[in-house]
Amino acid sequence: MQGQEMNSVQSPILKLSNEILSHIFTYVRENRPRPLPYGELRDCDNGLEDTKNARLVCRRFCGASSHLLINTVSVSMASSSLTRLDHISCHPLIAKGVRKVRVVLDFFASEVEEDFNQFLFNQHQQMYHIIPWDYRTDGLRTLSREDADLEAAAKKKIRKFLSTWNKLELINQNNIPNNEDSTSEVGLDDEDRANTLLIGRSYELYRHAYLEQERVRTDGSFVRKIACMIAKMPVARSLCIMDSGMDARPQAVSIARLMNSPNLLIEKFARPMTWIDSQELGIGTQPIELLSQIPLAIHKAGVMLTDVNYQITPVENFSRLFTCDDDLSGLRDAMRQLTDFTFSPGIVPYFAAFINGAEMSYFKKFVEAFTDTDSLQGIAIHVVLSGWDGTITTLTTGSLLSTRTWSQLRRASFGGPLQFEELEKFYAKTQGLVDISLKGVYLASGSWADVLDIMRANSQRGFIYGPSGAECDTVSEEQDISEEQENTVNTVFEGFPSSMAQLYIRNKIPHNPLRALEEMGNQGVA
Repeated sequence: MQGQEMNSVQSPILKLSNEILSHIFTYVRENRPRPLPYGELRDCDNGLEDTKNARLVCRRFCGASSHLLINTVSVSMASSSLTRLDHISCHPLIAKGVRKVRVVLDFFASEVEEDFNQFLFNQHQQMYHIIPWDYRTDGLRTLSREDADLEAAAKKKIRKFLSTWNKLELINQNNIPNNEDSTSEVGLDDEDRANTLLIGRSYELYRHAYLEQERVRTDGSFVRKIACMIAKMPVARSLCIMDSGMDARPQAVSIARLMNSPNLLIEKFARPMTWIDSQELGIGTQPIELLSQIPLAIHKAGVMLTDVNYQITPVENFSRLFTCDDDLSGLRDAMRQLTDFTFSPGIVPYFAAFINGAEMSYFKKFVEAFTDTDSLQGIAIHVVLSGWDGTITTLTTGSLLSTRTWSQLRRASFGGPLQFEELEKFYAKTQGLVDISLKGVYLASGSWADVLDIMRANSQRGFIYGPSGAECDTVSEEQDISEEQENTVNTVFEGFPSSMAQLYIRNKIPHNPLRALEEMGNQGVA
């Protein structure tokens, strides 16, 4: 009705060209409202909702706004996911607006698919990603009054469901026959048996998903289809590969509804395994070979990527990153127009598996293949700070970026171990000011005072967050300073983004705050 009325009276806005209408809708889509106060949640993406509504007004509005509907699309190793990507890539309007393709490489493990006992154990661990802690205990949530009954009922169901799961594990571990007489010994009641049926259906769903995954993975169709579909989307030049779907933990009411929806519950407990889960549990083989196969296939399909972002948990077998030197040459050719490259762990526990030694040479070659281009404008490299035993890894960020110069580089972000000499060499290989962000950097050599000086001289908006090493670790041990002076060390980097370190780097204060501390320490020793 709205569209008919607009067409009948010939609204002045329809006299605008399609190009201007498109610019208007782009502004509506991208003009995000101001952030809400901390802790408050916005119900929806207002720009997206406005775009959806605009498409319903009339055909011209639909044609001028449809390309804004989806700018990022995710795909996983499932036929249904590939089918969705295919539909989007073939849409004459929506395909024109997709800028980024996110490939999610969480996976279903053969050990879990083959053994129900392993499924019980593994997916029991997965519950901690699905069910919030305070639903498994007596913790309280802040809910509106009308949701209190829903929450209470959900808690009761969740605890019963977890109890059933524990009983099933006990039955299978002790080889107790699964019949009504024997299971009564471990206290299975009617509700337990109903839950057992749901768990069994979840296991069958897991097995089906595993077989589907292996079909598209082993015949190469997963990689080929992604490349072909990206080639159909004219502005999809950004690729993000991650090892986890990183689903947000469900809110309280969502959990309550989950427990009242058996089909949804079955699906949740048949979820794939992240690479972190795989390492923690010691099962499954991460598909690390896809990290090179996917961009190589995209280039073979005729697409030159401009942005590549890896959000990948470190693994132990880096030799599987590529099969031969030809792969590295192919990656170099594929990245000739690359402007931004990121390699960063997703959510990494403190015992992440970055290892030392020969394996690291494979990782270094992999990174160098992506960064060996004159077009690069932004680099972000974050390596894990410690190994399995808590020792600092010998792999340093700077060692990955010592092969060439970048005339167009304007921004860089580093995390993990870094030597001051590497930072000096890196700046020497750039032209003009380069804004460097150091996030969670352990300074393996040199001093943070020197780092502040060199960043001030070569950056406009560089910053440091969460530093360690050098003065941050040794000042209280090596210098005889007062408690007040020691606190000064701790506060130099506090108060981000307006810490004394930030103010000095950005030329807001004249003196290096760490140099001043050095002078105070020397005076104290004298």
